[in-house]
Amino acid sequence: MNRSLILSNISQATLAQLRKAAEAILKHAYAPYSHFPVGAVLLTESGRIFQGCNIENAAYPSGLCAEAVAIDQRWSPTLARRLSGQPTSSAKGTPWP
Repeated sequence: MNRSLILSNISQATLAQLRKAAEAILKHAYAPYSHFPVGAVLLTESGRIFQGCNIENAAYPSGLCAEAVAIDQRWSPTLARRLSGQPTSSAKGTPWP
């Protein structure tokens, strides 16, 4: 899927709101091993935002990625399907799964 096509339907104000929400949840990330904290948000068609952050475990790979945590937060058969996501990281690099 072309990322620009997905983002073209989302206003700059909404993208700014998603980035702010991802940065807010980022402070809850637990990444003592990789030192790569990640925050992610999902936006549904109904406008709900779900947040998640990565949680590492010494017994690699049993940690949780931020995107999986955000998906888990929004999972319900009654909620609208996912519209867009926005991961962010305080470390250098792009946190795409």
